Amino acid sequence: GYAPSMAAIMRFAVICAGALQNHRNKHPKNTMLYFCRDRVEITDGSDWFHMLYQLIQRVVQDDTYVYLFLNASTSYMIDKSTVEPNDLSGFQRFLEEHTGLLTETPPTLFRLNIAALIRRAKNAKTIKQREQRKTPDQK
Repeated sequence: GYAPSMAAIMRFAVICAGALQNHRNKHPKNTMLYFCRDRVEITDGSDWFHMLYQLIQRVVQDDTYVYLFLNASTSYMIDKSTVEPNDLSGFQRFLEEHTGLLTETPPTLFRLNIAALIRRAKNAKTIKQREQRKTPDQK
């Protein structure tokens, strides 16, 4: 498997108890996510892989979790209490800067507002621009 050298990891946060939510897997795996300058390093304790920030399609947060959606069937669910260092606003800024996406909040009857709709529209525009910048071999 792939294991990054500690010198290569310029991490902002380590998620100690995040859970990989995959609809094909009924039981989520405990994972650790290391948020580096140019990618996220991910391990389940035995294997390592990395994910580029451009693969993240949506960043959503509620009172307890941050969700990183890769597509309709795969997301990372990060318990906010596991973010180290304990700087959630810094973590949100880091994600927004590296993904190019604004953090969304899930709409509820009480929380559906214009600002949330504007963030969602801006994120859709960012995703569309990413797709247009891809070279033919990346599509």
